[in-house]
Amino acid sequence: MLPAFQVHLHQPILERVAQVGKFDGRHPALACGTTAGKVFIHSPNENTFRDNSEADDSEQSSVRFLKINRKVTALAAGKFENADQGDTLVVGTQSSLLAYDVEKNSDIFYKDVPDGVSAMLFAPAPRTASSANSPSQMVVVGGNCSLQGFGRDGGELFWTVTGDHVHALTVNDVTGHGRDELIAGSDDFEIRAFQNEEVVFECTETSRVLALAAIKKQMFGYALQNGTVGVYKGKHQVIPESSQAHLMFRSLRDNSRLNISVTPQETVIRTDNMELAAELVQHMCAFLEWRDLESMADFPQQMEEFRNLLVRVDESNAIRLKLTGEMADDSNQVKNLIIRVEDSRILNDM
Repeated sequence: MLPAFQVHLHQPILERVAQVGKFDGRHPALACGTTAGKVFIHSPNENTFRDNSEADDSEQSSVRFLKINRKVTALAAGKFENADQGDTLVVGTQSSLLAYDVEKNSDIFYKDVPDGVSAMLFAPAPRTASSANSPSQMVVVGGNCSLQGFGRDGGELFWTVTGDHVHALTVNDVTGHGRDELIAGSDDFEIRAFQNEEVVFECTETSRVLALAAIKKQMFGYALQNGTVGVYKGKHQVIPESSQAHLMFRSLRDNSRLNISVTPQETVIRTDNMELAAELVQHMCAFLEWRDLESMADFPQQMEEFRNLLVRVDESNAIRLKLTGEMADDSNQVKNLIIRVEDSRILNDM
């Protein structure tokens, strides 16, 4: 089993500072922030090397570096307009915001953000009387007690205040009115949903809000610093669960769910894809150079399908045995008829 690709860097990747975007409009690429004040962009489907900074000859041709010269605190990838050919990469620092066109290797806009950037995502721009049907999006920036939204030209389209430092953002139709609201989680234990600049939903949790994720219409999940994870459906909490385990990450591959939980004692991989689980275990063993590994796998859906298949096989065998018995009886009857015919022929000859 071989890995799809490997990238070796001389700098560590900053925690929660990574995004996947289709910057050429077709192929996904990985963008991550490093401790050296740079953003590296890995495009495995790209054969050319374009870089606006110096790069070592040993780096792969599919990796380029964007030099920011400031600590990178957040990344976002998305389109300002549906007609855009590819995604725009937006880089946030402790005091500024940079929108970058990866394909053209050029800056789109630069903005000073005094409140800093700790969370960021693309969200629908506020609707106005002159642009009620506009599909334009804005990049929303969460910082110190504020939320700001910027358009393609760097103009401010949205601004409001929050109770504390914002660390998590997502969009979801909390109210059920058919329009997504902007949901923000902050250090004051609050989760707030905004429709334009108006707070339409607010709830208090038991710890700092570290992550928010839209699940489906009118449903979103959250994770807290104390290890609690839960789900809200609309304005009502439906799944609160407290755990001392640290929420590491959750990703999607080929529309199949993948959840990996890591503790000092064990690593738990939850997925409906048996092949994916096998690849992850093999890659982990190869990376850690483990020769022997005690593991346990449980795939109830596949086992149920296997049991149903065995039942069908047993039914087929029973039908085969029944047909074989009937065929033997018919064969004996044919033999008896042949003997009687032969006896009649002999008697007629005499």
